Amino acid sequence: MKTLHYFLITVSLIGISFFVSEDAYGCLGNCPPIIPPPHYASPPITVRTNLENYSTGDNIIIAGHVFNQTKDTPLMIKIYDPMRQLQFDKNVSVSSDGNYNWTLSTVDFWSFNASGNYTVLAQYGQVYAITHFNLNSTLTQYLYAQSPLWQFRNGMSAQDVHCHAGFSLIIRKENFAPACTHPITATKLILSGWALGTPPIQRFISSVDISGLQQNYTVGQPIDATVNYAGYWSVAWEPDVKIFDANDTQIWFNCPNCVTNDTILGGGPHLPSHGNFTYHVRDHNGHLPIINETGTYTMIVSLANKTASTEFKVVKPTVSNGISSLENDVGTVTFGNRVYYFETPNYTHDAYFNPVQISFHDVIYTLFPSGFRGGLPVNGCGGQYYWTDAKFSDGTSELLHIFVGFPKCAAPQPPTYFSTHTNPQAGLTFYDGKMKLLVSTNTINSSGN
Repeated sequence: MKTLHYFLITVSLIGISFFVSEDAYGCLGNCPPIIPPPHYASPPITVRTNLENYSTGDNIIIAGHVFNQTKDTPLMIKIYDPMRQLQFDKNVSVSSDGNYNWTLSTVDFWSFNASGNYTVLAQYGQVYAITHFNLNSTLTQYLYAQSPLWQFRNGMSAQDVHCHAGFSLIIRKENFAPACTHPITATKLILSGWALGTPPIQRFISSVDISGLQQNYTVGQPIDATVNYAGYWSVAWEPDVKIFDANDTQIWFNCPNCVTNDTILGGGPHLPSHGNFTYHVRDHNGHLPIINETGTYTMIVSLANKTASTEFKVVKPTVSNGISSLENDVGTVTFGNRVYYFETPNYTHDAYFNPVQISFHDVIYTLFPSGFRGGLPVNGCGGQYYWTDAKFSDGTSELLHIFVGFPKCAAPQPPTYFSTHTNPQAGLTFYDGKMKLLVSTNTINSSGN
């Protein structure tokens, strides 16, 4: 069996408290500081703001530079408020020279309604940079000076819209949008049925169910499911989705800050309406759930006053027709309806300093590629990263990477990462404590695990 060297980076929490909700720390205004990771002589990414201090009405310009760009790697910018709550999460384009910038207003929605120190995190692949700015917020007063519809569309709940002196607030019955009229006109519109008074408009869900969930998945196979729901709602509020194992231990969730049952609907970026809605199950980074251990699991969806649950199983890859299990060091294995060759490399610790290549079924793997710098903890919990560069016979290359969380953290299970190059397709997975290299065969498995 070929020997492949690697370098394993163990990532600890290193004080990045904003990946855990404020309740977990109980900071409530006394949050622990954010401590960045060790700096390198040549930082792989930089981030800065045009000012250190802002007031409501100012524009914030976030800019920086990405060194050693990688094909198809997005740049993500996240902004956390003084309570370490995520307020913005946006993919930003990087120019061919490595520069990027993003301009946003301090009056956008309700994201800047708190005064204090904000944190900006720019992440490119598995490397990141952090900066901060201060904001003196008078957003509430600013919003109250705007028109009713402007307030509603920029995050104000309909029943909280502020009318100028001498006007009364009503809610249009057709679309639940607010309006301000003279008191006599408001009374006539309410009596005619055109408008409602101003009691809180609670969200309303009439039905919810899960579709597309298979009975069986193989270890490491992405789990693709859809939540269908109906009622008075907005796509701005996502269902709460969790996966539990047979011991009722939560092993995956989609959104740690999902809305709760007593939340009242507002305008937000999407106006609420009556209708049918769909939500594709994924985590806050857009990744499908993946489970790396066999067993029986239950997906539970909750939304307002409705819940739905479906049971499924995760099994070992099929052992039939010459397809061997990932328990072996080499062989073939099925993911979805495709068969892959796999090999388990032997691990040593100097590959970071002296990258080593291995040719496996016409794909040249390099552990670790030049520019590898480690990365961020997932969900604020520690774990280990596995990276490799896959070079194909046509000269193209792709960077493959997976994160394996520590079991005690109940972190998301490690994914199976496949290249966009399909003929052949390269992959990287993790099974029973070992990394596995994958290369697709020309065989299609009609059973489609």
